[in-house]
Amino acid sequence: MTSVTAQLNTPRQLIDGIWHLPTHVLDHHLVDPATGAPIQSQVASSLTDIDLAVEAAWRAHRADPLGIGTPEQRIIALETAADHLDTIAPKIAEQDSLNSGIPVTITRLFAGALASTFRGAAARVIDVAPTDLSSAGRRVTLSRLPLGPAAILAPWNAPTAVAAKKTAYAWAAGCPVIVKPSPWSPNGTTLLVEILEQAAATAGLSHVAIQLVLGGIDAGQALAEAPHVRVLSFTGSRVGGRAVAAAAAANVPSIQLELGSNNPALVLSDADLELTATQLAAGMTKLNGAWCESPGTVFVPPSLREELIELLSVRLSELRVGSPLDPDAEFGPQSNPAQYATLQTRLGQFMAAGTRTVTVGAMPPQGLWIPPTLVIDPPLDLAAAETFGPVLVLRTCLDTSTALVEAASLETGLAGYVFTRSIDEGHRIGRLLPVGEVKINGTSLLDMSEHSTQEFWYGSGVGRHGDAELLRLFTGARIVGEDVDSPL
Repeated sequence: MTSVTAQLNTPRQLIDGIWHLPTHVLDHHLVDPATGAPIQSQVASSLTDIDLAVEAAWRAHRADPLGIGTPEQRIIALETAADHLDTIAPKIAEQDSLNSGIPVTITRLFAGALASTFRGAAARVIDVAPTDLSSAGRRVTLSRLPLGPAAILAPWNAPTAVAAKKTAYAWAAGCPVIVKPSPWSPNGTTLLVEILEQAAATAGLSHVAIQLVLGGIDAGQALAEAPHVRVLSFTGSRVGGRAVAAAAAANVPSIQLELGSNNPALVLSDADLELTATQLAAGMTKLNGAWCESPGTVFVPPSLREELIELLSVRLSELRVGSPLDPDAEFGPQSNPAQYATLQTRLGQFMAAGTRTVTVGAMPPQGLWIPPTLVIDPPLDLAAAETFGPVLVLRTCLDTSTALVEAASLETGLAGYVFTRSIDEGHRIGRLLPVGEVKINGTSLLDMSEHSTQEFWYGSGVGRHGDAELLRLFTGARIVGEDVDSPL
């Protein structure tokens, strides 16, 4: 497989309206996921530059605390960004694919949806318009106003999509935004910010409506600790989320944490096993398994276990394996050496404990390849946490009540799945799972309704998905009016 050196763009930082090359070179390299060959140094903004970005955003917010531009200007900026993203989406998809190892056929879908994300946010600007609550001759107004500078810490598995969604709704609310992508996936986000800078200028927004800083843990901690960052959104691991929350605690910003989750899937005794295997195989390998809502632990009756393992093995063996830019690939390598090493360690722990494993498919001899793997009835202490990769745990469970109890013992909270021929029973069980979203007989990436709301339950995070809820993350309510005439 060939190197992709010439195809990666150069990550740059945008601070206070000026593009720079970052000053710090980190110890790690971005690699070609298909071969493991180093192709680009990881870079980071200095802590001084990050402070400058935060202070520039804070000055802009204080200069106009009602928002970066008028609502009309924000709409123009969002719609202009959408128009430009329609044309640059293929380039973003390529960069994201090369960073993440995810097949370009999938990253094209993500990139192709960016424009609709910004158009959707533009349509939501009206939702923060003041509400008249006047009563009995007294004028009273309720406003939802921008909280201030927003820092968005994006993950490596879907960097540009996450950064775009959060930025779009922060702009709709009127917040200046500082984006920090993962140091493993900076390239697509750089293209996104270039487009957003142009859109902001076209609409007459502040020159610090969008800024871009780069780096790893130190950069994320600096943003989380900054007292003038008033909204903080992080998508990543539970360990990373806890560190971000601790760093931000002194300033108590509005915070959203979307963290890891070992997502349970319950296979009921009446399940269609052909459908179940097809959906579970697809779910465990989406984004090469690097999907926070991927089915993680399957609870299956003993009478169905072996047939399900056989059907899963067949489905997984049919996956077309290929390098990230292969247009025929359905399954690719892991994103980076750190993730690859973590997965190898987890699989090694299962095997060292004598756990039965089923590995499916032949992988290329070089690169960051982890084959789809089924892990059957591992020790509970090894299997409670999420395995962020193409690994599916199957746990034999005698009945649904026991499965629900064991599902609640997982480090879960994001998503769950129920497979049954009875939709009524699927709904009943779904309401008992301790997660924010339960899908019956499917494992798609898509929301089930345009009005969907998904809470991040328990240790899987703080906050929720949903357009209205995301817009509210960046705003605070302020009621102003003539006081009541009362002795109290």
